[in-house]
Amino acid sequence: MNKKYNLHLILDTESAHKKIIDSIQKDSVVLEVGTSHGHMTKYLKEELNCNVTGIEIDPEAAKDASQYTSEFFVIDIDDIELL
Repeated sequence: MNKKYNLHLILDTESAHKKIIDSIQKDSVVLEVGTSHGHMTKYLKEELNCNVTGIEIDPEAAKDASQYTSEFFVIDIDDIELL
């Protein structure tokens, strides 16, 4: 996979990131689909003490994000046979 995306977490405006983060309570169990390199994943674990399971299509991005999860899957969720 050669997807090149690596957005940093934006929490100082009414961004999509902020809206998502604001809807998650501390100590939640979270399934994050499309973790990218794990900017939100890291925030969920370190700031909100969440138990995160991650899903990402890009193996390189998954390496970064997986360090902040309890479980991680590198899969293409559009591949119905794989699921």
